[in-house]
Amino acid sequence: MRVLLIAAGGAAGTLLRYGFSVWLAAPGRPFPLPTLVVNALGCFVLSLIAGLTLKGLALPADVRLALSVGFCGGLTTYSSVNHEVIALVEEGRVPVALVYALVTVVVCGVSGVLGFFGGRGVMALVQG
Repeated sequence: MRVLLIAAGGAAGTLLRYGFSVWLAAPGRPFPLPTLVVNALGCFVLSLIAGLTLKGLALPADVRLALSVGFCGGLTTYSSVNHEVIALVEEGRVPVALVYALVTVVVCGVSGVLGFFGGRGVMALVQG
């Protein structure tokens, strides 16, 4: 059952990632915005789950795995970042590739921090 829940979460995350790639696709953008958005969202969600559960939210292990390994794993994509950075370098856009890589690390890091402390804050409010 656990494997099926993880697979369902992964399918949902993958479909959402594809939806963002279609919705945010636009030629001429300085760098690949859809990948940045899904990675930041995945960092936020995964850290939110951690912030909530570390402060007392009782999520069954199967649900945590479906959300973290499944959904967030299907949603986020480091391999696409790698491919896009290499493609930008091959196009001769080395400064853009470096900025994109740096922005990805910073935005995803900030998203993770916001998710984690947001989850802790929610639990503090709920627990009174």
